Amino acid sequence: MDRVRIGVIGVAGMGAAHCREAASIPEVELKAGADVNPANIENFKAQYGVAAYDDHRKLLEREDVDAVCIATPHVFHRRIAEDAFAAGK
Repeated sequence: MDRVRIGVIGVAGMGAAHCREAASIPEVELKAGADVNPANIENFKAQYGVAAYDDHRKLLEREDVDAVCIATPHVFHRRIAEDAFAAGK
């Protein structure tokens, strides 16, 4: 089985939990993260050693990301989901 390559949008709080779980699943490869908070980005990069962005649209441009997990406050989910669908994620 191929690995699903994911990006997590919103890497603190619940997003951090999703990152930890993704890292523990052999069929999943954590490729990138995005968050609007610079401290969250730095923590994520230090912990996982993968790319991180301050704008989710930059993450969505990556061809090596198959799917995303949206872990932002709910008010932002629709816009991010629409961007993800438009990017083929």
